[in-house]
Amino acid sequence: MAVPTTMKPTPSATVTIAEGETTDAASEFWQRVTGSVFIVYGGVPYSLAQNIIQSSDPDTAIARQLAGYPKRVAAV
Repeated sequence: MAVPTTMKPTPSATVTIAEGETTDAASEFWQRVTGSVFIVYGGVPYSLAQNIIQSSDPDTAIARQLAGYPKRVAAV
């Protein structure tokens, strides 16, 4: 598994939270925990993903928005 090539950092997040690659109406968000370890949130609706990418929400607000979605840890 590799970090998506289309990762776009959010404007105000102090850790890397970015939109992952998607081929449907849902997306993934990747949050860097340490160097190459990420928390990956899956099944994020495309509209919410776009809202987060375009907003200036801090990490805490982004975490609250993603809290209800399935997550996994990925080491890349």
